[in-house]
Amino acid sequence: MSLLTSLKRSIVKGASGAGVSHVVLRSGWRRQRLLILCYHGVSQRDEHECSGLYVSPEHLRRRFERLRELGCTVLSLEEGLRLLREGNLPPAAVALTFDDGFVDFHRLAQPLLKEFKYPATVYVATYYCGFQRPVFDPIISYLLWKAQGQTIDLGCIGISDGQVAVPAGESARGDVHHRILDFVKEKEFAAAEKDDIARTLADHCGVDYDAIVQERLYYLMNPEELADLDRTLIDVELHTHRHRPPLGRDKLGREINDNRKSLRAMLGDDLDPRHFCYPSGIYARQMLPWLAENDVSSATTCDPGLVDPNTEALLLPRFIDTEEIPDAVFDGWVSGFCSWLPQRQSDFGDVTASLKDSD
Repeated sequence: MSLLTSLKRSIVKGASGAGVSHVVLRSGWRRQRLLILCYHGVSQRDEHECSGLYVSPEHLRRRFERLRELGCTVLSLEEGLRLLREGNLPPAAVALTFDDGFVDFHRLAQPLLKEFKYPATVYVATYYCGFQRPVFDPIISYLLWKAQGQTIDLGCIGISDGQVAVPAGESARGDVHHRILDFVKEKEFAAAEKDDIARTLADHCGVDYDAIVQERLYYLMNPEELADLDRTLIDVELHTHRHRPPLGRDKLGREINDNRKSLRAMLGDDLDPRHFCYPSGIYARQMLPWLAENDVSSATTCDPGLVDPNTEALLLPRFIDTEEIPDAVFDGWVSGFCSWLPQRQSDFGDVTASLKDSD
């Protein structure tokens, strides 16, 4: 943890103890702002121990209980944005979003949402809905986490000079992870070939890949599970078809079109998804008119903040909740107090400098 993060957490804890967060939560200032909470996966096994993108079911339940204790009004994203535009937000307004569309959303998040009667938006990247195998990027990260402390030979998957000691730290393991992803990208392997690589790597790391497949870890929802979502509570929205951050106009249009067509094929032609989530939070400001051309009315980032009446609808900030977030910090974001502290732009964010105007 950085010194700045530690200092900010100390400030938030002190403010919470002094009742500042509660005062801000009930203020007129907060009444004009919407907090969008971001989640990804909910652990079926131990995924939350591997990656900050996953939370345990117990963690998610505690957060839902805390929203109720704080008197928050949980709205759908659609309704929250509409009421914000109209100047009619209820007190402590919050919207829940879940990225990617993993099967654990259907299995674990949806029952909690029904229990608490909380609406939510799930952004679904649809390619792996049809290709029912573990999504390659996160499963490789999981396998390396399982192999931490071991020395493995990446030559087993075709990488020359691949003898590596898998470090324990998530950041350090990321170097090995990206080496594998870069290799696969360079070779332009198809999804089935990437799954073979994941199985081979799992065998080399001593991990039972058949058990992962049987439990459907890191799987996206299949068409039947998507259709089984409670559509009175859950909105299914856009996240590109292949979960790629397309930085060209034509590629972006194609990804959104393929994503929308796939969702309609699974959920019916009456589905009209218009809310979008930037894959991995990567965006460029030149993309905004391209999104509008493709009938996108809002787009969420991974940049921290609350949405106010002046926020660009295609650059909506969110707070990403993780297992490592202390309760006082969560409360500080729900109240809005944390948004007053200096914020570091997300590790993704605006990549305008690298944007190409065409494919």
